[in-house]
Formats: sequence, C-alpha cells, structure tokens
Amino acid sequence: YNCPNQAASVSLTLLSRTIKGNFNILGTNNNELILIPWFSITGLPNRTVNINGNLNIQGNSVVSVAHSDGPEEEYFLNVGGNLVMGGTSLSLFTGTFINSKPVKVSVAGHIQHTAGTIGVSSSVVNETTDLYVIELNGTSNQNISTVTGSFDNAGNQVTLRMNNSAGATLMNSLQVGRIDFSSANKGVLSTGSNILYVANAAPNSVSSKVVNSPSATGYVNGIVRRRTSSTEPFVLPTGAASGYRPVTLIPSSTTTTTFQATHFNTGYSDLSVASPLEGVTPDYYWTIDRISGTADAAVQLSVPGQVTGSQADYALVIAKYNGIDWVNEKGSTGLSVSPGDASSGTLRSQVQTSFSPFTIGYALASALPTHLVSFTGRKAAKETIELKWQITDNSTPERFEVTRSSDGVNFVKIGSVAGAEYVRSYGFTDNSILAGNNYYRLRMLDKDGAVTFSTIVVVSNGAQGVYLNSVTPSVVQGRTRLNIQSSENTSMQLMVTDINGRIVHKQSISLSNGSQDVWLDVSRFSSGVFQVTGFVKGVKTATLRFIKL
Repeated sequence: YNCPNQAASVSLTLLSRTIKGNFNILGTNNNELILIPWFSITGLPNRTVNINGNLNIQGNSVVSVAHSDGPEEEYFLNVGGNLVMGGTSLSLFTGTFINSKPVKVSVAGHIQHTAGTIGVSSSVVNETTDLYVIELNGTSNQNISTVTGSFDNAGNQVTLRMNNSAGATLMNSLQVGRIDFSSANKGVLSTGSNILYVANAAPNSVSSKVVNSPSATGYVNGIVRRRTSSTEPFVLPTGAASGYRPVTLIPSSTTTTTFQATHFNTGYSDLSVASPLEGVTPDYYWTIDRISGTADAAVQLSVPGQVTGSQADYALVIAKYNGIDWVNEKGSTGLSVSPGDASSGTLRSQVQTSFSPFTIGYALASALPTHLVSFTGRKAAKETIELKWQITDNSTPERFEVTRSSDGVNFVKIGSVAGAEYVRSYGFTDNSILAGNNYYRLRMLDKDGAVTFSTIVVVSNGAQGVYLNSVTPSVVQGRTRLNIQSSENTSMQLMVTDINGRIVHKQSISLSNGSQDVWLDVSRFSSGVFQVTGFVKGVKTATLRFIKL
C-alpha cells in the first residue's frame, strides 16, 4: 500500500482475510489507513485479519488496526512474522464506541519500532477489561525494541500480554499500561539492564489486575517499575533464573507514587548483620526503590524455600541493608515466620520510609522486638483509669512508657513500667485523669534498642459515647481485632462493606463499660479493601478501613 496523494481516511475491507506474505504500508500522506473498519451491517465475516509474513509500516503512514463508532465488536490482527513500525503512527483503535470488547494485535516474530508511535488514539477507559492488547505469541524468544520507550496511551490502557513459553527480551526500556500473564503459554519477559514500566495506577480491587496472573512460568526477569495511587497491596512480578520471586508493597497513603524492584539470584556482597539478626540468606536479595512520589509502604515477601543458615529455633524476618549492616525490619506491625527452618510463608516489614536492598534474615525467636497482643483501658472507682496490656511470648521489652493525650494527637509521658523476662501481662493505673476523653498510647522500648508504639485507647471520664477506636492489623489474612470504648453497657451492630458499598458481613456484639477488643474473622472474604462500621441504637459511631490479602 503506497498512496502519496491520499487526502482522507481510507478503510480496507480485510474482514476474515489472510495475506499470505508480507504486508508493506509505505505511505498514506499522514492520513489514516484503517485495516479493520466497522460496518453497520449484520452478517459480516468475523473481524479478524491474518498476515502470515511481516507487517511493515514505513514513511508518512498513519495506520489504525480498527475503528468503530457503532455497536461493540472484537477485532483481531494476527501477524505471523515481525511487526516493523517505522511510519508516523500505529494505533490499535480509533473511534469512540468501544468499552468492553478488545482489540488484539498478536505478533509471532519480533517487534521492531524505529520511528513514530505505537499506542491508542482513543480516550476510552475501562478498568475491568483489557481493551487494547499487544500479545507476544511466538514459539521462539521474541525481541522488543522501541524508539519511544512506550506502547501506551494517555489513559494507560494498553496491555502487553505474554503468550510465548520461550519468553521475550526487552532491547529498550518499555512503558505499558498493564502486563498480563494469563495466557496458556505465559512466558518470562527478560529486561536485562532495561526497565518494564507498568503505568496504570488503578487499584487491584477495581481493575482486571494491572499485573495479571504472574506465576512460576510467567514473570519479569529484571527490573519492574509500577505506579500506584492506592493503599491496596500491589505486586511487582520480579524473578530470576531461580523462578518467580515477587515483591508485594502495601502503601500507607494514596499519593501517586512509582516503585521499582529487581530480584538477584545471588547473595548481597555484604552479609554482616546487626543484633538481633543472626544472619541473612546468602542466596538472593531484592533491590526496592521509590522512583517518584512520597508514599511510604510496607514490604511483603514470600519464603521461597528453606533459608540457608537458619534453624528451627529461629524466626524468619525481612531484613534491610542500611549501608553498613543488615537490620531487622519486622517492627511491631510486620510478620515473621516460625520455625526458622520453614520452607514457605509470608513475611512483612513495618512501613518503610526509605528503600534499599532487602532480603530474608533470621534471628532467635526470643530476640525479636516487643509485639503487643492487646491493650485495653477502663474507668475504675475513685476517678482512676486502669490500663492493661499483653505481649507475645517472644517479646523482650526493656520498659513501657505510658503516654496520655486530651485530643488524641499531642501525647505526654505520665508513667513508666519496667519490662521483665517471661512476664507477658502488664498494667498501669492513672490516678489523675482528665475530664472528658483520655487517650492513651504505649511507647515500647525493646532490649535491642527498637522503639514501637501501640494503638490508641480512649477511655471516657464524664463523656457519654461509644468509640470504634482501631482495627489491628489493618492488613489481614485471617482475623483482625477491633478496639471499642464504651461509656455504658450496651450492644453494637457491626457492618462490613466492600469497596462498592455492598454488605458482606453483619455481627452483633455486647459491650461493657470501658475498653474492649472484639475479633472479626475475615478469612472467607475475597481480597480487597473493606470498611467496618459500628451502629449503636441505630446511630452510626465510626467507620474503619482494612485490607484483606
């Protein structure tokens, strides 16, 4: 096709056609050439075009794979050879009337992008369906080179789909909207020193999975970068020759932020550790970086097999390299795995404000920082408030500082309780309580120097009401604990709703005067973001949010 005097948009009637050799598009005078048009006629052949050879676009060619302004249809362009793009633009779709059926370009050879742009002209957005798909479906390793570094559009709606068990290699860094490994053949995408950037920031609860179905046979071997603007957990599908080794990040704010991760199938150059760590694995590590934005995030890793050097009396934790030593990053909100010779499990760090190399470390279970099991308070006789708390068996507290606030923001120390070996229950009595609400928080100092804070407990003095104080943990797999403060003996109706406002659980509880903990079983919930709201006598008290993994 070579039309140097083309003066308007032209549609080719290639429906259900096969071009047995190469298809060369050499010039359209920068006017659109539509390969698969839409017709307002029923009974037409299916909207599939097969090119057995190469699709070669050059010169001042402007090419659209499909165009539609009418009822939705699916459009498929199958290229058996290479896709060579050296023209002005290649758009998967133009038009307005598409919102749930895809346009898919399948390529069996290499993608060689030397000039112009590859993307989508349409501004239609759909976060539940992959509308615009570039699929790699060869039988030998495919190369992707791109002069612009992008197969995407303004709405970050273009999906790169792996469907080649022989894999593919990035010759340049590449931005796409989504990455999909849901096809039967999957395949590993190797980046080398280049970067795969997944730019769609939609949360997983409302998308078709921005990173869809990575697994042991489908992941990114190299550098993965991903944008987020949600507090939902999201996956960076990293791996190496050893297999799929993903990183899950759990942001603490909705600030748009871009994170990056790489897995290395070798130990870090420096294996020195700081107490209480006894060692770190010499077999692998990850680098995790915050490229842009300001959101902090917890890091979550899976144990990929028994950790070299660890033993049964140890516990596994996430370790972070601080430039000198590897340090324990479990904190009071993270997850560890016991026994230390376990070959599977989920590890989570405390929220990270800075990022660097991470790996799996191990420490004596008895040496991990103090972890709070419960913290409650109640108003007692003679204008006093009694506080009680319990810690885990493997905690090693040095002391607890009791702090109080009248507004829940500004806390001052009002007392201290010494920690003791093998003591798991502690208490403190406040004999000079404030009028109204008294907010309490523990500052817990561990023997290894770690400092963590408890959740806030509210106890009323003369102020009537019921308070839904906290949900701990806020990222949960099985059960989570609600702390509730009541100024009277009453009952509360708990209602859990999903991100769309649908009721998924109801629970009635009895409350007594004071602070109490109530357990909420969410193990049967699907993954996503949920809200729990308390109602007393039909009146809403508060709503708290948690994430089910």
